[in-house]
Amino acid sequence: MYKPQLVYGIATDHTHTREANQDASTALLMTGASDSGIQDVGLFIVADGTSGQNEGESAPALALQTVVQEVVSHLYEPLMQNMGDYDVAVRKILVDAFLVANQRLMDDPSYGTTAMTAALVNSSTAYIAHVGDTSAHLVTPNVVEPLTTMHHLAHKLVEKGEATWEQIYQNQVDVTNVIYRTLGKTEALEVDVVTHELDANKQLLLCSDGLSGWNWERVNRNEINAVLISSYDLQFACNRLVSLAQERDTIDAVTAIMVGVAPQ
Repeated sequence: MYKPQLVYGIATDHTHTREANQDASTALLMTGASDSGIQDVGLFIVADGTSGQNEGESAPALALQTVVQEVVSHLYEPLMQNMGDYDVAVRKILVDAFLVANQRLMDDPSYGTTAMTAALVNSSTAYIAHVGDTSAHLVTPNVVEPLTTMHHLAHKLVEKGEATWEQIYQNQVDVTNVIYRTLGKTEALEVDVVTHELDANKQLLLCSDGLSGWNWERVNRNEINAVLISSYDLQFACNRLVSLAQERDTIDAVTAIMVGVAPQ
């Protein structure tokens, strides 16, 4: 029985020196074999937040590490022990992992706070958990469709019709660094979870706001489509997206992960 194989690319920009902003990212792919065939399970995470009060403390890094540990413990290890046959509520595993990470940050406020978007892709099904102003998007040859809501005041004001992007760009409305939902901010954390199917013509893009910030002012959706169409693989596409954001002088560090299904 054929089961889709996952392919991905990951790239990040370490050229920025903003002390108050750090990105963390990871891609973890496990391939399991059983009587039902060969199956890929991938975990992909982008986190973007503040550095801690002391050197070396990083909310994005701690949150990412915690989510990876939780997913490995509650999904990857049981899958390995059961040779790929393991019935589990993936949504619950992701949400619980976010809540554990949030509690770790709440227990030590010196780490700061972070936004995070994580995708757990099982064969062709992507389960996406999200908090903050990192984001997930579905990329096809014709459109880039947002799959998550940016928990940033700028987006909320525009959605409610209380401000325009032009007013925000011209600093007529002050929304600087106003993220109203992050890990490490409150114990009563609400985690958004969405599910989407991937195929050879639908790729998943996870990124920090250095790429997909306020209304895509640095690299727009049409350019992302053009990069994907002209790239020979997803790694090249991620490298190019980060380079484009750098060329446009984005004020934030940039991270991009693209995940897709290999053609049969």
